[in-house]
Amino acid sequence: MPLEVENNFEPIESTAEEWTLEDVMNAPREFARVTTQLKVTHESTELDPSQVDKTFTFAIEDIEEEHYSRIIKATEEGSLLQFGWVEEPSMIVIENLAGERLKVRPTEEEQAVIDSQILEVWAGSSLVCFILPGMAQQFLINHPSIPRSEPTDYFIRCQVGTTKYNLTAMPQ
Repeated sequence: MPLEVENNFEPIESTAEEWTLEDVMNAPREFARVTTQLKVTHESTELDPSQVDKTFTFAIEDIEEEHYSRIIKATEEGSLLQFGWVEEPSMIVIENLAGERLKVRPTEEEQAVIDSQILEVWAGSSLVCFILPGMAQQFLINHPSIPRSEPTDYFIRCQVGTTKYNLTAMPQ
């Protein structure tokens, strides 16, 4: 059962020009928070590079609870995501670790296998996203601004074979 807590804080949303990640991390902590930063660069052979740079911070309950982070194996059969001691996470981050920490450069055949180890993330019966090898995806899943009638089960599977992923769950 969710804890009823009065939350007088609004999400803080800013562009990279207003706040840097360092600014956010060094700001006085008036409330517990989670901060994310997204940086995407498009580089063309003919055009100047363009970039999206976004920082987002939102308040969470001020509890002394650590985030949960584990490296887990995904299979073609899939499994429910488990968030350890974080009963109702505010945000989860999933990193596809396929092809990482190799000691030698993979052959073309090995690279083809790595490239096929795409993760699928499901919320209930709805496919939410694909996570390619080497990529990460964040999901804001429990926030006062998100209407929810009941908790949702999250499911993950690897499209081909098995691969490892890192799951991080932030408390709310």
